[in-house]
Amino acid sequence: MKGLIVSNMMSSCPDYGRYAQEVLAKQMDPVVLDSIRQIEARGDYANPRYMELLMLNFFTKHVCRLPLNEWMASQVQSGTYLHCPNGSHMNFYDDQATYFNGLIQYLKKVENKHRIISSGSL
Repeated sequence: MKGLIVSNMMSSCPDYGRYAQEVLAKQMDPVVLDSIRQIEARGDYANPRYMELLMLNFFTKHVCRLPLNEWMASQVQSGTYLHCPNGSHMNFYDDQATYFNGLIQYLKKVENKHRIISSGSL
């Protein structure tokens, strides 16, 4: 499973790769694992089926360990989302214009909400 995201389980990518192959892969449904490996063999990582298979059969069992419908469902009640199309896991560096514009808008929104609550207008 070459394309899998490395979790915090260990700091060595080669060691995690071996662990994923020798331990985690053996815990998966062989039919699902075969489908995942076929997609990886084609290098078709953008295939929506690939992420669907990983989410349902790997992430829910080995990363977050919750059913998908419970991921942050009770923890984040009024969350927001900012899409940074040119970013990665380091949006503040990769897509600075989008990230910082979104961050400033969010901070102003929070500050405004705080003012309304503080003034008793809510």
